[in-house]
Amino acid sequence: MKRRKRTKRKRLLPVTKRGGILPILPMLGALGSLIGGAASVARAVSDRKAARRQSEGRGLYLCM
Repeated sequence: MKRRKRTKRKRLLPVTKRGGILPILPMLGALGSLIGGAASVARAVSDRKAARRQSEGRGLYLCM
């Protein structure tokens, strides 16, 4: 009797079976909006600190 060689199956990720990268796109959009929101909050805090320092008269702040 001859024995057959066992061939290894390629492992497929479940994402490829469900439609490729298309289901990931909305998640990336949501992640981008969260990052943008966090950046705007950080900028507002930074601007508020700068305005407070300017009103106290410490440091040199030039308006453009």
